[in-house]
Amino acid sequence: MLGCIGFSLWLTAAAFAGELKTVGINGQSPPAVVTIAAGQMMRIVTCVYEGVDSINGVLVSPTLTFTPSGQSQGADLHATILRQLLQQDPQGFYLVGPAKVTFNGRSATGFFVNYEMVSSTR
Repeated sequence: MLGCIGFSLWLTAAAFAGELKTVGINGQSPPAVVTIAAGQMMRIVTCVYEGVDSINGVLVSPTLTFTPSGQSQGADLHATILRQLLQQDPQGFYLVGPAKVTFNGRSATGFFVNYEMVSSTR
């Protein structure tokens, strides 16, 4: 069922101001990597996942890892926190390039993020 939902989301990603794209993974998927070019920003519009937020107070939701170009390590952002940020600011959550964003699933958890690339020079 989850695979059908993910496939459906991939096929129905609509085009808006930028081109709205969807990343969909689960715990059995390899990490998905999206590159943000110089002069671009990734505007994350929605974050949906199925599963638990935490176990014994430790966050276990899926993560995205933001790694700026030229750095070997990135910063992790749990889907739990990303969802809270998006509820507070409906304009979206921005990550500035050049960088790469790695989406990591968790066991038995579906993770879907809708985003668009926009110019960072407005």
